[in-house]
Amino acid sequence: MNNLVNLTHKEEKSKTKALGLNFKLLHKFLDFHVG
Repeated sequence: MNNLVNLTHKEEKSKTKALGLNFKLLHKFLDFHVG
């Protein structure tokens, strides 16, 4: 059970990381086109 929770936690972390990266890229993209 603990293993499963650990795995889910890791997955959530990587998802959040990917989301943050996408957000940064989007920000750069918008800055480039709007700014």
